[in-house]
Amino acid sequence: MSTGILSHCFGITGRRIHHVHARFEGGRTIFRIGQDPTTLVCSTCGSRKIMKKGTVFRRFITFPIGLRPTVIEFPIQRALCRACGMTRQVKIGFAERRQLYREATDLLHKDGLKGTRWLLLKNLENLNDDRNERARLEEALSINKPLATAYYMKEDLRLLRLLPDKATAEAHLQDWMARAETSGIRILKDFANTLRTHRRGILAYYDHPISTGQLEGTNNKIKTLQRQTYGFRDRTFFILRIYALHTAKHKLIG
Repeated sequence: MSTGILSHCFGITGRRIHHVHARFEGGRTIFRIGQDPTTLVCSTCGSRKIMKKGTVFRRFITFPIGLRPTVIEFPIQRALCRACGMTRQVKIGFAERRQLYREATDLLHKDGLKGTRWLLLKNLENLNDDRNERARLEEALSINKPLATAYYMKEDLRLLRLLPDKATAEAHLQDWMARAETSGIRILKDFANTLRTHRRGILAYYDHPISTGQLEGTNNKIKTLQRQTYGFRDRTFFILRIYALHTAKHKLIG
């Protein structure tokens, strides 16, 4: 695959964009493209006096090649303009033609991800093989790389509470935040900043292993019950329902 094919087949033209590599994955053809850093300009004022501020990884679905869906991958540069002071992603003209390209995050790869929301929220050890949940989850993760990264990062963070001492936990948390910040996934980067803000309180668990998880869970159950019983006039019955909450169980389905 050459840059010429990108130009003639997909209308991706100009000396700024070049072909990096092509691969076949999950029944799709995937093209990775890049941009010549010497051609970068501010998307606000057009100045070339910019400082690179990392990249944002994006995927676009375009016309299929033969029977294969086709995806364009593009790490888009963010830039700080020294002329106007704005930090923005550089413009990518081809993605503005919505009749040719739709961002993969907008489409969710509907066939593969439909009905998998609760599977992503469930802990790995709680997946039900009788309902084919593990296979469905693996299929969803195989067609969406950012989603797979976020999922496995979530599972890795769960290990924090199982570590033997505070020093080991601190090293694990620091490594997790560093990987999240370089993942190119905005929500992981934002969460890493949140963890950094509350880092001291999180690690304090190893000094005093006390959790309010059960208390917060009970409070959420009461709030849910309150919404369900809105309009009930019998306050005594509502209180009795609260006393019985410890026997109630909520099951994630999907």
